[in-house]
Amino acid sequence: MKKHLLCASFFVMMPCIAHVHPGVQESKTFMWTRPVFFNNAAEQSAWHDFIYNKPSKGGSTVQIKSMYQKSLSKERIKQYFLFGCNNELLVAGDNSNCVKNRDVRAEWLGIQNDQFSGKLTINPEQRQVGFSITAHKDISNLFDISFLQDYWVSIELPVFAVTNRLNLEQYDVHNTAATEPNDIISAFNQKKWLYAKMPKERSALNAVGLLFKFGRAFLSEDHYQIAYYSIVNVPFGGGQNAEYLFDAYAGTNQHVGFGNGVTFQILLNQDATKYAFCWFLNLEHLFLIHNKQMRTFDLIGKPWSRYMLYNKKDGAPNLLEPGVNIFTYKCRVRPYNFVEFSTGWRIISEKYECEFGYDLWGHGDERVKVLCHVDESYGIAGSNTGSIPTSASQSTIGNQADNDEDENGDPLFVPVRFSDIDITSAEGQSAINHRMHASYAYLHKGESVDGFITIGGSLEFPQKNTALHVWTVWFKVGTAM
Repeated sequence: MKKHLLCASFFVMMPCIAHVHPGVQESKTFMWTRPVFFNNAAEQSAWHDFIYNKPSKGGSTVQIKSMYQKSLSKERIKQYFLFGCNNELLVAGDNSNCVKNRDVRAEWLGIQNDQFSGKLTINPEQRQVGFSITAHKDISNLFDISFLQDYWVSIELPVFAVTNRLNLEQYDVHNTAATEPNDIISAFNQKKWLYAKMPKERSALNAVGLLFKFGRAFLSEDHYQIAYYSIVNVPFGGGQNAEYLFDAYAGTNQHVGFGNGVTFQILLNQDATKYAFCWFLNLEHLFLIHNKQMRTFDLIGKPWSRYMLYNKKDGAPNLLEPGVNIFTYKCRVRPYNFVEFSTGWRIISEKYECEFGYDLWGHGDERVKVLCHVDESYGIAGSNTGSIPTSASQSTIGNQADNDEDENGDPLFVPVRFSDIDITSAEGQSAINHRMHASYAYLHKGESVDGFITIGGSLEFPQKNTALHVWTVWFKVGTAM
């Protein structure tokens, strides 16, 4: 069957190959979104001095940080979930006036009107809002051991709400069906589909987890800083729900993480009595441990084949099953690393600190392994004109092909094999995001207590269509004792 699938899909996809932008991904069922609280620029602004230069023997620092992140609309992001190099798709029945130009066959979606026609588009967007509380403590104040003199430990508790909107829209709709699903929106949210639905909105709110850091300040004086730390991320709450496409989840999608980071700061001007002009560099990575999730797949070379209908070889001829119910499997998901690089300049005086910088964040491709048994008795539904189930293995989401036949012209049932499954369709794809950030902090230096108030923001540009284009603002208060 694999040969039939690849041959058919090649001719279907040929018209758009020349227009595909390098690096553009299509017809995926999962996208990694960046947790807003994993933001080194927001974490370090102003606080970098307070955690290493505490004013008294207490050795404690507390920071409360509130953040808001919102995505911006970009045409290329639509293509990540759609297919065919399009930002909109035409859905039409077999006898509609626009059947020759359709992208999606209405009958595959369960719309029982062969004259139906309509267009769909999406506009993925996300909003993250919440706060985190971080406590930082010098270990030398806990244990009187000379070896631990410059070591410290911190713990952070983020609490965030995440809202994802796929923004499925339909327009130019004609000849709706008399029964449900009667149009495009109801088709992509029908109860018969157990997975990969397209709801209006999905939200999640919870304490994301605990983020532990353990590190050492090798140097922190006269505006020079060198520090190293290790990270342990312990997630709380739920992960993505495969019932919905572009589902909302807070944090790292239930992945435990381990990592480390380094931070540097160098004084650039000779006389720092009035102000210090500094260059800084931060590098941090988090390795995420694999876990088990449900993921929905397409067939190789057949985008959106998960939304087609399928027959069972030994089943009733008219007992059709949606592909989303068949091709959603329990998987082992390995996301590997998140990496963040941040650099820029700081102007520091007795009362304020201004920061301007550039950040780079990225992650590699996920690797997904199917853990459950794959039922190889289903085939793409044929016309089912006889008393036995038929298959049409050369069908695509846009058209139903002729029934499969053997060399003698007799009906032949061609099942979908595991080798026909497109594993990459359910894997989160690699991303590289460029970001510019700026912040301003008011500083208070007392005899025994220091404090700061910081406001900042950033604008993030994805290099590929595998991540969202977002802007972020944050507000922080903190104290050192």
